Amino acid sequence: GKRPAPVRAPAKEGGATTELEREWAATKALFLTLESNHGCGAMGLTCNVYGTMVEDFNQGGSKTPTLKQVKLLHQQLRDVKRRQE
Repeated sequence: GKRPAPVRAPAKEGGATTELEREWAATKALFLTLESNHGCGAMGLTCNVYGTMVEDFNQGGSKTPTLKQVKLLHQQLRDVKRRQE
């Protein structure tokens, strides 16, 4: 399958991808797939959560979402995908 493009985040660890970055890249790829297939309507509130998370990641620092938050969103997106199959 196609690999999601790596997230362009400011590299603090000298280019090493953290688990958070990998999880976020996977979450983003899934979101974009669902959005292009079904639009935001099918995702409901999850769409808003994703939007907020993108802003928080862009702001960075203390606003950066935790791995737990990203995993939760990823799980919600997988549930949406299951319902649509």
